[in-house]
Amino acid sequence: MFGLQQTLILGAVLSVLAGCGQEPFVTTSPKEKASGNEQVVSVCYNANSTTREEIYKIANEECEVEGSSLEFFHHDKLFNSCPIFAKSRVSFLCILRPK
Repeated sequence: MFGLQQTLILGAVLSVLAGCGQEPFVTTSPKEKASGNEQVVSVCYNANSTTREEIYKIANEECEVEGSSLEFFHHDKLFNSCPIFAKSRVSFLCILRPK
């Protein structure tokens, strides 16, 4: 088994790794479908180290329709395709606003 010193070192390493999550990135969208034909963009992120602005920037860049805006659609932390260090997934609809 592990000695006390090894356990403390392992705990410190895991704590550092948990705080240094991955950068947010685009991933697959949830199985729930939008009511219309809107594009759904989903982003995996680490809730402890990612700002809302970073998430919106990445999601907005993925919208295929130029000039569209983001509207919140779905959020989940379990049973998604995100890795353990970026376990949260948020999904947006790309909405083209009439001028």
